[in-house]
Amino acid sequence: MSASATPILFERVIASQEMLAISRDQTDLRGVDRLIIENVRLSKKAEQNLFRAMEGNATLREVSISSIRVADPVAFAGRLAAVLHSLPALHTVQFDMPAVQTFAEALGTVHFKRLKLLSREGERFTMRALAEFLEKNTTVSVLELCMVHFVGPTQLSTFGGVTQLNLSGSLFADGTFRYFVLAFEKSRSLKTLDFFSCRLDKEDMLSAIEAAQKIPTLERLNFQMNPSGPATVHAFIHALESVSRADLVLRLPMENITADLLLALAKTVRGNPFLESLMITTAKKWAKNFPELMHERIIAAFAGGLNEERGYVVYNRKNTAALLLWEEGKGRKSKT
Repeated sequence: MSASATPILFERVIASQEMLAISRDQTDLRGVDRLIIENVRLSKKAEQNLFRAMEGNATLREVSISSIRVADPVAFAGRLAAVLHSLPALHTVQFDMPAVQTFAEALGTVHFKRLKLLSREGERFTMRALAEFLEKNTTVSVLELCMVHFVGPTQLSTFGGVTQLNLSGSLFADGTFRYFVLAFEKSRSLKTLDFFSCRLDKEDMLSAIEAAQKIPTLERLNFQMNPSGPATVHAFIHALESVSRADLVLRLPMENITADLLLALAKTVRGNPFLESLMITTAKKWAKNFPELMHERIIAAFAGGLNEERGYVVYNRKNTAALLLWEEGKGRKSKT
């Protein structure tokens, strides 16, 4: 191979049809760049053979373990964590099965950059365990802790080098959310915060919006699919009056917005020069919710800057401003 040639990277997906091969110790991961193990049941022998094949692999950059069944999830999590330390090229790890806290604690200090932990059973994850992980791992830049149940009154002192924090579907008991907010204010690296469907109340979301403006690096804050009655929407509108970050994208739930509240929202965004763009996430029902005359009145209230894009409604202060589009479940910026 010439010096300028691009190396060929392989991906190995171990699905149920390959379980027999694992059991017979026929798994060869040499040259594999991305290993995905999902929806299988592993015997003790298969576990041993899999870890033996993984250990010391020089090419593995991504390992994803999802919805597999093993005899002892806690023991499996500990052994997997140990094997991952032997992979010098490792960059991304996803662990989607029971014993997420055990796995995080067993990882200790890691050398990879991206970690996603997901618990479909809503496992408890103590704030102490999270605080210890963050203090040890300043090299992790993308951290996802989804569908876990945070418990325990332990203050977070830092988010280390985390730039993207995704806590979608997670719950916050014992007032734990305020510890996240206090830690946010100290961050000098966070770029995105995602609290999609976390069942947060009005006070929690408002406190995070206030804290977000103190994070100089923050670009995006997402609260979609959280409870949002008329009182919450009204509080959001009031909070937007004091937003002073033109570069901060806020995604707020407004499922129960009324025509009167939309008019109040229009007045707020027109009166705040820092609010360059706004995405109203209820626009799929736009035509049904508002009669035609009211629809025209609302457009006029937004000074003609209200446009329908991909089933949503987007407000732009300038036609050339960045639009928030909704594509394949992910928000992104693009220029008109």
